[in-house]
Amino acid sequence: MSVPLLYWQRPLRVLDFQQFAAVWKRLEKTMDYYLGFLLLVFFAAGTVSAMIAINYWLGPRTHSRIHDMPFECGIEPKAIKQGRFAVKFFVVALLFILFDIELIFLFSWASIYRELGLFGFVEMSIFLLVVISGLFYSVKKGVLRWE
Repeated sequence: MSVPLLYWQRPLRVLDFQQFAAVWKRLEKTMDYYLGFLLLVFFAAGTVSAMIAINYWLGPRTHSRIHDMPFECGIEPKAIKQGRFAVKFFVVALLFILFDIELIFLFSWASIYRELGLFGFVEMSIFLLVVISGLFYSVKKGVLRWE
């Protein structure tokens, strides 16, 4: 009675050139799908790293009691106002998030536009119509008016 070998106990298969070329071709085809995404991640990470490095090298290194306080411009506050923030700050932030999410959907739609065909175009047109009508409604209501 023989015990079956586990996956890592099996002997390695040596591929000849034809098999290796076929495996490489499949891997190349798969990597074509991910190349754009990998480039996006690479450039995003590079941009973030560059900004952090430039800030570290060129940023001010002034530390004092006034500069370390959580207020702008290094001016010492005379009194801390305990009032509420205006709602318009939050509304503008929510609108920013809404349209930022819309752009995320647009990028993902644009990457597979040809596979979706007319159906995808009609669905994205309906989505854009709803979002743009929301923008016009918010402009009509004066949400973006800063007074």
